[in-house]
Amino acid sequence: MVQLQAMDEAGFTAFMSWSTADYARASISSRRWCEAEAMTKAQDQVNALLPQGLATTNQYFFDVLDETRDKVGALWLGLNPGATSAQMWIYQVVIEEAYRGKGLGRATMQAAEVEARRLGATGLGLNAFADNHIAQTLYRSLGFQPTAIQMIKSL
Repeated sequence: MVQLQAMDEAGFTAFMSWSTADYARASISSRRWCEAEAMTKAQDQVNALLPQGLATTNQYFFDVLDETRDKVGALWLGLNPGATSAQMWIYQVVIEEAYRGKGLGRATMQAAEVEARRLGATGLGLNAFADNHIAQTLYRSLGFQPTAIQMIKSL
């Protein structure tokens, strides 16, 4: 139902701009970071993960194409630098708003799993923000299980 196509440099630049801002917004919404520091912290994490940008070893970026070859989303898949085995990580998966609710998110996750296996992964992980119930439901239906739960209390 979807195809993954390697992202080019222009697509990567646009995607990372959007992805970093989205990560900062989600971190503010989840009360993980305050608004004043969120964008800097998000950018610092991206820079640490991608010291050579698109050319960073073991990091893979894809445009998600539907059956008509229209771009409907994006995927960032990478080797988890902290893992002791060949665990891949889904750092970002997004389906553009106009294409949501049509099974493309599920198809993209399944394509990510196929790609991770092709790259030699023995496991696949991801994070989901606590308030993203739609994503959590999708991930559980695909066999992902929680491994930790972070909690916070505002004072």
